[in-house]
Amino acid sequence: MEIGDNPLSCGLEDYELDILDTLFSRRCFTHKSSFNLLRVCKGYQRQFGREIVDVAKKLSDEGYITQKKKSDPKYYISDYDKTREALRLHEHGVIAGRIRHL
Repeated sequence: MEIGDNPLSCGLEDYELDILDTLFSRRCFTHKSSFNLLRVCKGYQRQFGREIVDVAKKLSDEGYITQKKKSDPKYYISDYDKTREALRLHEHGVIAGRIRHL
């Protein structure tokens, strides 16, 4: 078993949650604010031993993210609620909504 290879309660692996956390923290929620995952590819492969494009394809098939139609593979979160819930279940520090200070 490799690092990050334990299935979690939502059916996602640690390495998949890491990609979702990267996109969520960069606020990639629309096609106008997409992110090129190849920018973090080397560190990701070193840490998890996985091809980032293959993991992104799996997340895309499950409906978490969508690829922007460009020559560079840019991705954004397509199902905000589903992604937020998966990250919240595994304590990735996401909030339920906006915080308004009085």
